[in-house]
Amino acid sequence: MRSLFTRTLLTAAVFTVCAGPLLAKDAPGKKVPSPHSQLVKAAKALSKIKGFKTTLTVRGGLSNVADHKIHQFAVKETYQGDIYKGLIHVSAKESFKTPRKGVRFIEGAWRNIYSDPDGKMLQTFFNFPQEVLKQALRHAKKSGRWLDADKPAAEAGKNPARPAAEEFELEGSGRTVVSKKRLSEKEAGANMPTIMLVETPTREALNHYLAVEKSGCLSGG
Repeated sequence: MRSLFTRTLLTAAVFTVCAGPLLAKDAPGKKVPSPHSQLVKAAKALSKIKGFKTTLTVRGGLSNVADHKIHQFAVKETYQGDIYKGLIHVSAKESFKTPRKGVRFIEGAWRNIYSDPDGKMLQTFFNFPQEVLKQALRHAKKSGRWLDADKPAAEAGKNPARPAAEEFELEGSGRTVVSKKRLSEKEAGANMPTIMLVETPTREALNHYLAVEKSGCLSGG
């Protein structure tokens, strides 16, 4: 079963996506691809998978700095679930949910997911990864960037056991021939960045904030 990790910072409407398992492997030696192009590939790959595991981390609160670092948290939640088509099973919360409704096992009975604060938060914050990718794709061309963009250079520098070239002595000639070794597709893919950040416009951040306020999941309403 595939796995996907996403993180949403609600106040700033920032999406951090670790989609390494879904990214198509580019040819060895190819330059680092754009975040948008890789998100397109990830979304296409995810659409072909019926079942997978996912982890979603939500951080939200007040920020007064340009990089949207939160100094006063209103929510800090991490959810893990199994997804099959349009259904999410969150075993830790004894819950099943779809995009619009869900149920939780509370005090010996299955109840509406909105019946208690934990269920209300789960339904509000635990969005399907497909929807998170859709939102990120809308803005990836303008604001998408790799958070581990220096990974290829760092990996190449710290792996002396994998030489870029090998020397061979021609028998009886006294001459040495240098043969360059090309990274395999697996090695090249492992060196590619996999964590990207996409920042959305202020208007969308406001819409996220209003949706959370309307849900009442943080105020007990």
